[in-house]
Amino acid sequence: MLQKKQNLPQRNRLQKSNLMLDICIIGGGTAGITAAKIASDFHLKTTLFEKKDLGGVCLNCGCIQSKVYLESLRKKTSVNEIYEKFDKIRKQFAQKTKLDLVNNGVEIIENEAKISEKSGELFVIKSGEKIYKSKYLIIASGSIPRNIGIDFPKTADEIPESVNIIGGGIAGFEAAEIFNALGSKVSVFEISDKFCANLSQNAVKILVSKMKKDGIEFYNNYEFNDFENPKCGLSANYFANGRIITNFDFGNDKNVFVIGDANGKSMLAHTASIEAFSAVNKILGKEIAVEYEKIPLVLYTNPSIARVGVLPEASEKYEVRQMPLSGNGKWRSVTEAGERGLCEAVIEKETQRVAGLHLISPNAEEVISAAAIIVQQNLTISDVEKLVFPHPTISEVLRECILYGQVI
Repeated sequence: MLQKKQNLPQRNRLQKSNLMLDICIIGGGTAGITAAKIASDFHLKTTLFEKKDLGGVCLNCGCIQSKVYLESLRKKTSVNEIYEKFDKIRKQFAQKTKLDLVNNGVEIIENEAKISEKSGELFVIKSGEKIYKSKYLIIASGSIPRNIGIDFPKTADEIPESVNIIGGGIAGFEAAEIFNALGSKVSVFEISDKFCANLSQNAVKILVSKMKKDGIEFYNNYEFNDFENPKCGLSANYFANGRIITNFDFGNDKNVFVIGDANGKSMLAHTASIEAFSAVNKILGKEIAVEYEKIPLVLYTNPSIARVGVLPEASEKYEVRQMPLSGNGKWRSVTEAGERGLCEAVIEKETQRVAGLHLISPNAEEVISAAAIIVQQNLTISDVEKLVFPHPTISEVLRECILYGQVI
């Protein structure tokens, strides 16, 4: 395997119009940026193509934007100030990302890239008037919205009187909390019988009950063709950048990798990062599997819901243990009377391995990393017994639930 370089001098790799590269990366979102950083760090001559905004959806209109709005609205910040804060963060991050890539020897082409027929064993990429050839191709082109939605408002004048959110998944719930806090009348419509089907339904029911008290309306088993004007609603997939690009067919070509939203497996920024890590390592001759089931997932509402591993559904293979957070001192100190919190642990019966952990609590997103380590490292109940968690913290409930939770 190639050795990592240490002090790479700045240099301009591109001097000719017809260039030979080790890797061409199409897409400058989380997946493409991560792949470019890792590839160049191992001496692979790397060019990154991005036709729009470096940072992709996550930085420019998705993850970062929604979190800035969610956190700022809880502090009663005005919408004008919120957007200014987000725009400043976005520009700073984009500038730093570009500088880091260039300093690491990555050439950034701010133009559209078109894939042509291969030339022998080499991929051929056309961008503007230049032709690039590379041994490896990484496609990290992201995804596009399913429907035209509406943006988060930049000023008070842009706050809508009412918003219909089509899609009761994670992005839809976060958007619902944002617009509700802005003063809009919010309704969430879901086509199936479950909201946030990829999260613990016990936790989701607790959250839906709270959000209803806040004035948000929920409708499941809803037929979307009842909307006469789809543009009146907010597509949750607009914020998740939901439509998957699937028109790439490279057969069994082992030198092309499709990562991030473009492959449609798990449309999360941290998934994109580990896929990028896996792809570049495969190029370097090292197999690193991406265990999708063990990738943590977070709904950033208040309270937030976090999940890693197997869903809490009892079966012949798994048992589920539950523990309310009412006995946790830190949780009691940060919540109001009547609020509910829950931790759930999924245990594989045969091995006693912790196969899943689920939590609904304030700041669950900050606790789930500890849960992810337990699940990703295949720790057993016996292993967890030896762990020491600080007191008083909400994280303590993970160990308590695994060891002493009520079996359901």
